[in-house]
Amino acid sequence: MTVRMATTLRHLRPDSLTATRMRLRSRLLGILMLVILVAAVGATWLAMQRQWPAALAGFVAKTACGGIFIAGRSADEAIREDLLSLSAVMRLIDIAVDSENQRVSASMPGAGTRHALWRPGRGCVLLPPNEVPEIAMLANADEPTPTAAGLTGAAANLRSERLQPPDTPWPQGSGPLPREQWPAKVRAAMLDDAIAHAFTRPSMSSVRPGAPTGNGQGTRAVLVVHRGRLLAERYAPGFDAHTPHLGWSMAKTVIGVLAWARLQSQAIDLRTPVVELVNRVPRPQWAGEWQRDERATITIDQLMTMFDGLAHPPDGSWLQTDLPRMLWVSGNVGRFAGERTLDHPPGSYWRYASPVSNLLSRVLRDQFASHEDYLNFPYQALFDPIGALSATFESDDAGNLIGSSYLWASPQDWARLGWLLANDGLWQGQQVFPAGWRDYASAARHDADGRLSPYGAQVWLAANNPALGCAADRPLPADSLIATGVWGQVMAMFPQRQTVILRLGWKPADDPEPPCRLLTDILAALP
Repeated sequence: MTVRMATTLRHLRPDSLTATRMRLRSRLLGILMLVILVAAVGATWLAMQRQWPAALAGFVAKTACGGIFIAGRSADEAIREDLLSLSAVMRLIDIAVDSENQRVSASMPGAGTRHALWRPGRGCVLLPPNEVPEIAMLANADEPTPTAAGLTGAAANLRSERLQPPDTPWPQGSGPLPREQWPAKVRAAMLDDAIAHAFTRPSMSSVRPGAPTGNGQGTRAVLVVHRGRLLAERYAPGFDAHTPHLGWSMAKTVIGVLAWARLQSQAIDLRTPVVELVNRVPRPQWAGEWQRDERATITIDQLMTMFDGLAHPPDGSWLQTDLPRMLWVSGNVGRFAGERTLDHPPGSYWRYASPVSNLLSRVLRDQFASHEDYLNFPYQALFDPIGALSATFESDDAGNLIGSSYLWASPQDWARLGWLLANDGLWQGQQVFPAGWRDYASAARHDADGRLSPYGAQVWLAANNPALGCAADRPLPADSLIATGVWGQVMAMFPQRQTVILRLGWKPADDPEPPCRLLTDILAALP
């Protein structure tokens, strides 16, 4: 065989021999590249797996810290109902609560110990892996953070009590509208049944160890606002009108409104490229890198509507660890989001992704003379004017507001925010933020292939939105604006119906009833 091959090669023409050698070289090069690619993917996968324990411990420390020091719940209750109810894995994590220093530590094999510290004006700050409270500066080299000294209003005291007596009517106080004063066409029994269903429908989550009993959906609050009055409210045992709740991705809608308010007040066109607005000194490295490729053309409008084209694994693809690494490992959500590459031309493709909201928050940061002004802004521009004194917008270790996920507020204060947004910033006759947001947020947008986006400007729309679970016989009003968060958070705004519906809770993934039934059943009971 060897002799035959040699003889054959000897009789090949020189050009044929060269071509054969080139093919062999090409195949060898291809094999080498494949080996390198597999090795690189394997190394990346292993690195991601090593970050999972750190992300999980970070999630536990931050969740417990918020439940205890922001929501004001007992440590036993917060840990049992917010963590142990999620998974048996949580029982492998050692949780230590330091009430005197207002911090929580979580330890597990492979992760070391992660620490979350409550700080005025910043909520529970999660320290990066391997950083301990005794030496933590709560700062980042290129993005210095503030002290509490420059914070004002609700930002300086995140756990303020309501100033009005409880019988003062909502929204000035906390009193709901008495039933005898309800509009004549309200179907009271239908409304009661719709709200009760949110608390009583059984599910697998009701038998999980540590889950609240008698509440299969994990619902903790349902409120209905109609014509500017709190019509109905119901709370799970252990919760009330003033217990702060984490809204998860409902924070996106609020960071979008804040960005709108600030940019409008400074007459900044939303078509302005992002790189022109991230211009503080020292400038983040990622902003300089954007200027060298097509990311330089990404506009604020494209961030607001998530048509940015950046390469983000879809939210929910936890195996790719993008979201956990950003929230509970990176320590700097703005930088994490800014380091994304492109996988679609800006403006051509819609994709819902949490890093985009944090990038918007990072852009907002550079629109203030000081970092204290940036942290004060949500309170001065939005929360304080409407009396949402329980609101807490948390920041990361680098001082960025976590616009994707970490805004706390009591149910009644979430309802205040919803009513403000439904009325396009008008509150008790005063314009809290510039009018026009509602039309901008609800405008229809299409991708390069003509597909209609189910998303507006950091808020969901009713049209073309299968995530809401609405069948053809259960349509939502065309002008619906709906903020949602993981585990069933819903703040639904229906401007023409003068209605806001709020659902808050801690619904595990095995109980996936979409929000449409609750929303349509309540709307059917209202005039």
